[in-house]
Amino acid sequence: MWGFLPPAVSDVFLPAVALRVLRRDPRTLDDAICAFLGCRAATTGSSWVFVLGLLLEELAARHPGRREIVLPSYSCNEFTKAALLAGLEPRYVDVRSDLAADPEAIARAFTARTLAAFAINNVGRESENGRIRDLCDARGVLCIEDATYTFLGRSDHDGRRFGSYGHYAVLNFSEGKIVPVGGGAVLANLADGVAVIAAVRARVAHAPATPAWRELLSLAIYRAGSSRVGYTAYRWLRELTGTDLKKRLSMEPTRAEEVGHDLERDARGRVVFRPGREQALKAQSALRPLGRAKHLCGVLIIENEARVRTSRARRYDAFRRALTSTTTLQLLPYPVDGTCIKAPVIVDRDVSATEQRALDRLGVIRGYSSDYPTYGDPAFPRSNRFFDRLFTLPLHRYVDDRTIDEIARTLRGAAS
Repeated sequence: MWGFLPPAVSDVFLPAVALRVLRRDPRTLDDAICAFLGCRAATTGSSWVFVLGLLLEELAARHPGRREIVLPSYSCNEFTKAALLAGLEPRYVDVRSDLAADPEAIARAFTARTLAAFAINNVGRESENGRIRDLCDARGVLCIEDATYTFLGRSDHDGRRFGSYGHYAVLNFSEGKIVPVGGGAVLANLADGVAVIAAVRARVAHAPATPAWRELLSLAIYRAGSSRVGYTAYRWLRELTGTDLKKRLSMEPTRAEEVGHDLERDARGRVVFRPGREQALKAQSALRPLGRAKHLCGVLIIENEARVRTSRARRYDAFRRALTSTTTLQLLPYPVDGTCIKAPVIVDRDVSATEQRALDRLGVIRGYSSDYPTYGDPAFPRSNRFFDRLFTLPLHRYVDDRTIDEIARTLRGAAS
């Protein structure tokens, strides 16, 4: 295959979005989320990390003395960032051997100081969200569901829509996610949460929205940059000159000046911001509301949820058939009625630098990097295994049967 294949490309219905902008369609993504999930309230903002941080701040203000957030050790660094920006203390637990969150490990971590626990579906691998919610209810702890990789889908356990389990939920709208408009949303599934979401919304809405024409332009740039041609040009430019246009053109404000992973461990073993990074991030923290084009992009994706899920599930099934006979590869299952962004696959051997470069060209990348500060703790052996062994397979529209065959051959070679 020539060039590079993007690891993730979202479905963006640009012509229909532009037409609805011209017609001044009044619908909002906030209302579409509430109608789809049946939640009590939702609000969106230009940075999912900051809007989640605001939610955590508001919850902490209503529960004085509760300062701890329970998180899986293997999960996105941005959850830790949001907790630290809110002045809270992350507390980590191991995941299960199937990558799902471990409800009992989460419950064992609860103390009188626990404010909330995250129910995270790592790379779309379904956790027992209902069980986590029940354990939180029993101890008076808030459950915050991360529905980023599962939004639009339903659980295998009880058929409920993802995003409806937690007392609150968060959606990440960064490039490559299900709704790729930049920013994110937080929502409440309980009556008491309506006032909390209203307080977050009041803190988001103070900055003017970006004009619709600029949002349409940013969506068009994302669409072009995530094509095979555009992504290949980006990679070649980065490798030849070191210029990272993804940061400069990102629709997520926190990406523009990102330094590595922004986090490290201090002398006491706690995960903290690197020197100067907390202040730098807070200096960027003026949240903007999403404008008309981005709202309508999200509305259209929700309206087309069946089409989005079906096309991605078809590619996942093709990968499953292509890899089923290789004993050193394990393609982890998605919910049958789930939404596949990227498919997690475990490669049960060391992958050489040459093999990893070959996989990288095909859009097959490591789930999370082993230089994350939560990696290496001997208390979390299963999490560490996923840092070492987990890769993700692309499932977007550029992945045809020939590409699936090429990826399968390359993976089988890396696993042999």
